[in-house]
Amino acid sequence: MKVKEAKNKLSVYQGNELYQEACKLYQEETDYRIQLRAHGKHPSKGLIESVVNEMKPWMEKVGAELPWNDNGLVQKIIEWETAKVWVKYKMTDPRVDEYIRHARLEILKGTPSPLAKALTSKSLEAIGSMIVAQLQQEAEYLLANKEKKQK
Repeated sequence: MKVKEAKNKLSVYQGNELYQEACKLYQEETDYRIQLRAHGKHPSKGLIESVVNEMKPWMEKVGAELPWNDNGLVQKIIEWETAKVWVKYKMTDPRVDEYIRHARLEILKGTPSPLAKALTSKSLEAIGSMIVAQLQQEAEYLLANKEKKQK
């Protein structure tokens, strides 16, 4: 979907509806691009990473000039929805992988508090977003199973 088309689609919404529709649009567009490039196969980590990296500037352009309640909301949507993509495909965000590598290196060096030493704001943001996405996915799964049992 082109940026202008996406902006027009979201321009009719405000407040909470704008947030929900922006999240939905980001998910749909990301999934569409991943499936298009995967050619019916399970997508690789590299493919997902390239689509995620391509979607960030796309969403920033789409979110520009829309009536958000919070100026940083577009970045938050990008971060949260990106984490959902990684969790959906059962893969780890490369920023988390980078943190793990740095933490191992600090452990091997014998650094006091190696995990804290290796932690950066980007890795903390990625870890937090992935945890929330994983919790949300599991909550949705449990709720769906509960509804099936009640029927």
